Amino acid sequence: MAGALVVACSLGVFVVAVALTWLPTAAAGLLVAVLGGAFGVGAVLYPQPAAQVVAAGQPGLELGLFAVAAQAVLRWRVRRRISHLPGFTRTRSEPSAAAAPPSWPCRPRSARRRPVTDRTARAPRRRRSRRRGPEAKKPPPAPSVPSPAPSAELPAGRGRAGVNS
Repeated sequence: MAGALVVACSLGVFVVAVALTWLPTAAAGLLVAVLGGAFGVGAVLYPQPAAQVVAAGQPGLELGLFAVAAQAVLRWRVRRRISHLPGFTRTRSEPSAAAAPPSWPCRPRSARRRPVTDRTARAPRRRRSRRRGPEAKKPPPAPSVPSPAPSAELPAGRGRAGVNS
């Protein structure tokens, strides 16, 4: 009878421990709360059998923790194999003589262009003149169109600034 209690309790604890790893987080939390509450009520109402169930479930708990640790290691290895695929090396290869050196280490981080978003949208840049030398620095000539003469037929109070008729 005692051997059957140990096997049954150990198997129950092992199944619950492994099932918690496969359930979604919310469902696992709910299951832990319900089982913990039920065990707490049982421990208050029947303290001697509850202590025997806890003692009988210890081997299943140890096996369950070992199984959960093994699952975690296997999941880690699968993720690592996917992120480190063979044939894709992360080491930098020797540059060939014909290849230009990479441009990324040449400029500091603050000098790199940032992506333009709605918040940081700028006005379009003006094109630079392709001319070089002293001709490029000369300002364009001023327009030679004469300005119109002021009209003398303006109504009263609306004359030139400072002059009231």
